[in-house]
Order: sequence, then C-alpha cells, then structure tokens
Amino acid sequence: HSLDMRVPMPRQPVLTVFPSRETQVDLWLRWNHPATAPPAITFDGNPGVQVSTPSLLVAADGPDRLERHRVAVRARADLQRGLSVLHARVRTADGLEQVFPLRVLRPYRWLVSAPLRLNPAAGLEALADLDRRLLEAPLDPAHGLDWRPVEPDDITRFGLLDLRRAVSPRPFSQAYAFTRIDAEAAGPAILDLTHDDWIRVWINGELVHSSAASAPSTLTRTRLGVTLRQ
Repeated sequence: HSLDMRVPMPRQPVLTVFPSRETQVDLWLRWNHPATAPPAITFDGNPGVQVSTPSLLVAADGPDRLERHRVAVRARADLQRGLSVLHARVRTADGLEQVFPLRVLRPYRWLVSAPLRLNPAAGLEALADLDRRLLEAPLDPAHGLDWRPVEPDDITRFGLLDLRRAVSPRPFSQAYAFTRIDAEAAGPAILDLTHDDWIRVWINGELVHSSAASAPSTLTRTRLGVTLRQ
C-alpha cells in the first residue's frame, strides 16, 4: 500500500495501516526559502502508529522547489480498529510550525463468504431465507457458507473492502461480509458507508440500510445514524 500526499491537506486523505505490513507515504513540501536549512518533519499524537524517519527522495529543485519525502507507516498491535488521527508536523529553520492531521484507518477484521450467484430479476429478496438464518446465527456451519478472512490486499488504499478481489470478479455475484465492532459504551454512532452496487447492511440483526443502486463507475456515500450495543 502506498499513498501520495501531493494533494491539499484540507481534503484529509485516509491512511490505511496494518500491523503485518508497511504503508508507504510520500509527502511533497514546497521549500520557499532555499537559503535556510530544510524543514524538519515529525509525526506524533498516535502511539498506536509507528512511523519511520523521513527519507528525502527528490531534493528541492526547479521553479516549484518541491521536495519529496517518504515514510513507512505501520500499525502497532494495540492500535484500535477504525479511524484515529496522526499529526504530521513541519517545522522550518526559523521556528515556524504547521500541523496537519491525518486520518488513520486500521480496517476491521472482516470475514467474507464464497460468492453466490445473483439473479438480477429477483433483486435483493432472492436470499431472504438465508438472510434470516444468518441473522439468527451468522457463522453457523449449517448454513453451508464457506468463510475466509479478509487479507490486507483485499483493502484498497482508501480503506474500502474490495469484494471483487476478496470474493470474485465475476458479474452477477453476491456475497456476505461479517465483522464485529467493539463499542466502549452503548449508544449512538455514525455509520459511514461507501459502495458502488447493491448492498444491504444489518447491525445487531436490524436492517439499517438497503440499496439497489448500481453505479460501478462511481461510489455512493451514505452516512447513517445507528445504535451500538456495548
């Protein structure tokens, strides 16, 4: 996984990290004062994230005077799953400092089922009976589903679960994905959902979202208010 940070920081890109592998991050800095010492880059604010010392790949040169730095980022085993924040600090030789918050995502531990053939004419109700049985006992072997854990390569650099890679690239396929979220306390939460095809989402057995919109070339983002149990 790699992420090029040559974008305006207010867009707040998501940095997806794993304990089992490094994520490379490239940072571009414009050095406006070539007569002074180069800026220093440090990271802090998130003890669950390990960041290497920045290495200079491209020195400031040309009219834009852009410097390219690279760091390797890895999640520590105790980093909470979900979103957290890491601060990148850029300090110049004259003491000025800018702080950029980076959203860090350690993906949840997902299981995905083997692909099931989709009948477009039947729609999302085609597997209503299986849906009901899975809600009662999600991982019961009696359902006849084969489950496998999601690997880091199944997660896009934007933090999305790529079901084409994790399950099957064949058209007219569908599958189930299952995860558990540990809530520190029961109460309201925001579910930030992004998808590009049919989807249904259940939380604690309750259907919270259903969509038959299919737009493979775009991503539909939905934010829902949900309630979590402890």
